[in-house]
Amino acid sequence: MQVFRYIVVMLAVFLFLPAIAFADQVLMAEARKINRAYGGQLWPGFSTEDFPILIVGHEHDRFYCAKKAPIGFTLFSIDADTNCRIDIRAGGQFSTNIKATFPFAGSGPVAVVGAYGVIKSNSTAWVATLLHENFHQYQMNWNGYYSGLADLDLAGDDDSGMWALNYPFAYDDLQVIAMIQNNSIDLVTVLTEPDKTIRKKLALQYAVNRANRLSILTDADRRYLEFQLWQEGVARYTELALAEFASSGTHTSLGLDHDFAALASNLRNRILQTLNEGKLSQHQRVYFYSLGAAEALVLDEIDHNWRDNYFESGFSMAGFFAAQ
Repeated sequence: MQVFRYIVVMLAVFLFLPAIAFADQVLMAEARKINRAYGGQLWPGFSTEDFPILIVGHEHDRFYCAKKAPIGFTLFSIDADTNCRIDIRAGGQFSTNIKATFPFAGSGPVAVVGAYGVIKSNSTAWVATLLHENFHQYQMNWNGYYSGLADLDLAGDDDSGMWALNYPFAYDDLQVIAMIQNNSIDLVTVLTEPDKTIRKKLALQYAVNRANRLSILTDADRRYLEFQLWQEGVARYTELALAEFASSGTHTSLGLDHDFAALASNLRNRILQTLNEGKLSQHQRVYFYSLGAAEALVLDEIDHNWRDNYFESGFSMAGFFAAQ
């Protein structure tokens, strides 16, 4: 049976892998090039890692840069760009639409992303998605990450980690909805103000108002909100910042025609549109991606060095605003 399985996997490799894998490998190299050029300017050490990545396809999954030989995979080759191993297995164990990061196969946090051409995304957006998940790997590789999660005391009886997605935040509470809406309106006002001096003044006023507004939340809901803004919001902010860098004229793409300017504009517009038109009760946790990204952009208006203390913040954006 083991021999038969090996033959089936290798047939799948040679029949289906080459064209699809080539595109994915070019896109992964694109993401690495952007990160190596600029990621370290945003986040110390972010640009130095070859992150483990699992590409999920219909016929097979490809595991790049595993820290050790993963059980259930077959070594296929060595990636010329990173000198990392490429392992392969039959597909079907994850959804091909997946975009997530979690500990996997003894390699620590792994970015798990549907293959390009399988997941519904153009090549430029696919690169941005991978960079977003790479940033989650950067977060999770911090030595205090898992102890910090435990200190939030939000998991209850859930030891699977799914509480981070399913926590029962007060999404339908009218007072909470109004508070989030007020913060959203103020953030949009800051980010759309063309005058730099006025923009900073508005940003500082937001910092003053923020603590008072969030005080209506229960302690647990406040910890959960701050965590989501810190984790998902800042990941979306990083995705935008890297896209804007790639569109700045100093970046030369590898092999494929990418419109990073359109991507950056689209990401920024989506953030603003969510804050202008989105419904907390409808979007729920996903709303916090845009809210947190907008807060990070506003912090840039106040203090460009706020990111230096990102991992000392207690999984919260509150301290950055309170310091102003």
